[in-house]
Amino acid sequence: MIPAYSAGENLWESKWKGYSGYDNPVDIDKDDIDRITEGEAWMRYTLARSKNTSIQTAIAVFLRGKIWNLGTDGSSFIFRNDSIQLVPKTGNPIIFKVDI
Repeated sequence: MIPAYSAGENLWESKWKGYSGYDNPVDIDKDDIDRITEGEAWMRYTLARSKNTSIQTAIAVFLRGKIWNLGTDGSSFIFRNDSIQLVPKTGNPIIFKVDI
């Protein structure tokens, strides 16, 4: 499980600005910066990297709610069998049950 946090309202639909304040990892496609959305970048550059490992199932769980008036965004997603399943956004707590 990967705990995740995106600060800002409606951030996932905005254009991805790359790794803010950090050097971009060598395996990213620099053409993706300002072309894909923040949500697409999360899916492409987090769990999708598991394809190069022995990891078969992983979950990114996004913290949601009001934190210091920063706002939050992000949809949790599951990586399994070389595919990504997006979990619908909700304002309510959710429980994941993944059969392995």
